[in-house]
Amino acid sequence: MRQEMKNPLNGIRFTHKLLENTIISSYQKQFLDTSEACERQIMAILENMDTRSIEQGSVVLNMEEFLLGSVLDAIVSQSMISQRQRNVQLLYEIPNEIKSLYLHGDQIKLQLVLSDFLLNVVLHASPNGWVEIRISPGLKVIKDGNSSIRLQFRKTLSGQGLPPALIEDMFDDENRWTTQEGLGINLSRKLLCRMNG
Repeated sequence: MRQEMKNPLNGIRFTHKLLENTIISSYQKQFLDTSEACERQIMAILENMDTRSIEQGSVVLNMEEFLLGSVLDAIVSQSMISQRQRNVQLLYEIPNEIKSLYLHGDQIKLQLVLSDFLLNVVLHASPNGWVEIRISPGLKVIKDGNSSIRLQFRKTLSGQGLPPALIEDMFDDENRWTTQEGLGINLSRKLLCRMNG
């Protein structure tokens, strides 16, 4: 089944490569970059997402330098259809000094976690409501010539919030999820912990 999913994805990737070689505006380039980040996320899921290693905390991280703004564009784009279907307004004002941060970590897994959390928040916001994303810098540490920064991602929503059963699933360590959403958010929390989040 994986190959059947990879084939159309490869067609999309090829088309994007063709577009990159044409004259496009910086705005169109941003769309292509966002699309490519989403494609990389899908490919990573298809090729090497092992839920057992996530559950055991032994998942291997692909450490690389990446621009935080690219991750943010990718996660927002993944929730846009659900936002429009539910008429949920996304509120976010992220300072340029945050968006322009180059981070060292696993971009794809961070993108996967943040998009999963955002989509769950969007799906549980009240219809015709709103979801707000805030990112604030925390502690900055310089050690051995490397600087580290802790970022806090806060997502708030209109309505009653995430259902208690989903919250329980997120923190359940005995693998007794009540929903598919619960499994996804539980694995995302474990990935986040593996990335020191």
